Amino acid sequence: MITIIESGTDKTCNAPETGGSQNADIHGKAIQTCCDKLLEGLDPILKEEKDWKKAVMKAFHQKVSLQASEHIRRLCINEITQGKNVDAHFDNGKNSGVLARLPLVIPIIHAVPDFLPNPFMFFRIERRQYGIPEDSPTYHTSGAACVLLEIDCRTGEHKLLSVDIVLDVGRSLNPAIDIGQIEGAFMQCYGNMTCEELTWDKNGKLVQDSLYKYKIPTPAMTPRRFRVKLLKESNTFAEQVYSSKGVGEPPLMLGVTTFSSLRYAITARRQDLGLSDFIEISAPLTASKIVSLCNP
Repeated sequence: MITIIESGTDKTCNAPETGGSQNADIHGKAIQTCCDKLLEGLDPILKEEKDWKKAVMKAFHQKVSLQASEHIRRLCINEITQGKNVDAHFDNGKNSGVLARLPLVIPIIHAVPDFLPNPFMFFRIERRQYGIPEDSPTYHTSGAACVLLEIDCRTGEHKLLSVDIVLDVGRSLNPAIDIGQIEGAFMQCYGNMTCEELTWDKNGKLVQDSLYKYKIPTPAMTPRRFRVKLLKESNTFAEQVYSSKGVGEPPLMLGVTTFSSLRYAITARRQDLGLSDFIEISAPLTASKIVSLCNP
């Protein structure tokens, strides 16, 4: 049984955040490694005693360690850009990770490549074993989205009718959480593309200086048909946590499809009016922008 406690400096000093798609990749890898250590010590006893509770009690009486800790090192930016090898000491200014208890701390160290697209998802992976170049990321997360929407050319309002998404997350650790993450990321980008506008007055003061003025996505903007599927056939690697992939930021970019769809709708409206000149269409496409573009 694994007990998960809340994050805090009284449990782990300099604990990293859980964002950046690193929760499963970094924290999960530390948990997985700790479990492997515990099983390594319990394995001889489990061969003789099949009952789990009795085996653990027997290990306790034999003074077999029933606790483990692991430090998964997260590389800092200057180490990555300079392509330096990493020292094996623990430096509070350069390291963060998951640390259970103090008796055993084993940093996982790797020679840093000259270029690394996402430093916060990087830990030791035997790249050569899987034919991965040393200067490439461990994996890529990709997906596709198809949206259907309609606009009212008189008011500039639009309605997102349906969204279909397929995303490669490897072998999902928890499909319900991953699908919820994908839906939330899509809606966040949808807001960025359509309603979250920042403008300044002639004195340089921000106009949208309150939540009343800064328009964020609401439940009413959620499409009536919102279907998300996780790709079944995935090109992933066994050294990931159960062959999973991070699903933090990747689905965010799929929300750009709403901007593209609005752009096509506006272009079609202008063609109906006999207008074919080039126009610059920039996000966010608010109702006022859509009205002015559809009715020049």
